[in-house]
Amino acid sequence: PEDVTRMAELPDARHALSLQWVFGVAPEAGAHSLSDENRSAIFYTSAHTGVVLDLQSQTQLLLQGHRNAICATAASEDRRRIATADAGPGSMLVLWDSYSGCPLRSIAPPHESGVRAIDMSPDARYVVALSAGPAPQLLSLWDLAADGDKPLYSLQVDSTAEEQLSVRFSPEAPTEIVTAGGRIVIFWSWASGTLECYAPEEAGASLQQPVSPLTGSLFLPGSRRALSSTTDGQAVVWDVVSNVPEADTLRRRAVKLVRLASRSTIRCAVVMHGLLFVGTADGHVRAFNSELRLVAWFEDIAAGPVTSISFSHDAAAWEGKGGADDLRCADFIVGTAGGRLVAFS
Repeated sequence: PEDVTRMAELPDARHALSLQWVFGVAPEAGAHSLSDENRSAIFYTSAHTGVVLDLQSQTQLLLQGHRNAICATAASEDRRRIATADAGPGSMLVLWDSYSGCPLRSIAPPHESGVRAIDMSPDARYVVALSAGPAPQLLSLWDLAADGDKPLYSLQVDSTAEEQLSVRFSPEAPTEIVTAGGRIVIFWSWASGTLECYAPEEAGASLQQPVSPLTGSLFLPGSRRALSSTTDGQAVVWDVVSNVPEADTLRRRAVKLVRLASRSTIRCAVVMHGLLFVGTADGHVRAFNSELRLVAWFEDIAAGPVTSISFSHDAAAWEGKGGADDLRCADFIVGTAGGRLVAFS
């Protein structure tokens, strides 16, 4: 925590060397649009440094303090808060003000060996992190409004489950969380006042057909369903077990397999204003409605495999979305495996 504060508060004259500009983008940590009614900006990482690039002035605001390369990032719904995390000795999880670049909160270390993946609730009240390093793996949840580094909840991933590689909050209820590994999906909830989890039967066994390795999971809006993307362009749809109480949102099972892309790995997926957007290894972005029907596609990007998709904060831009011949959405950026960032408007 002291390292972060020192880097943010001391004037440049106090440093023997002062970082002025950063070249390069780390694609796996994700990129985020920070654009809103007041600015046009993007956030990405390069090794140990977070970068807020103002697209109008072409200036960089550098977020420094991590001792290891940043491996995971998240942004709040209003794009005013950014979370960054790393893995390794002296790891940290830091919450930043995206306008000033000042650290608002730091947790050191969040886990003994650092972080594998993180997510932030839409209102920036909570952050969840999966631990990196040797087993046992932990999932921990922090209330950023509370004092101290101690998590609100922390629970070990079942020793019989594989390592979980991704984590997502439900956009409609921060008490619901989903994590995914290559085969196993785990649903988590702290709605009852304690953190509980449930790992359903593997999708292939439930559906009685082969299912390719999973690449991530998220909740679908306006329902109790969740979706897990795969390496061959298909997606597993999970739904609650029919004979459980309405309040039990943990117990889900795989109910169907749908194709979202043509034999191409789904590298990322986001939900915005009731629409599902997926980015694939063939360099395409596709948009689906709540029934998982294709409503729009972007296939001439020519920038390489898509690793992240992020939209600006502009609610008015979504008005009239989802028409038969017209998709209205906010401006967005696409990050690719080659470290390129492509803006769509």
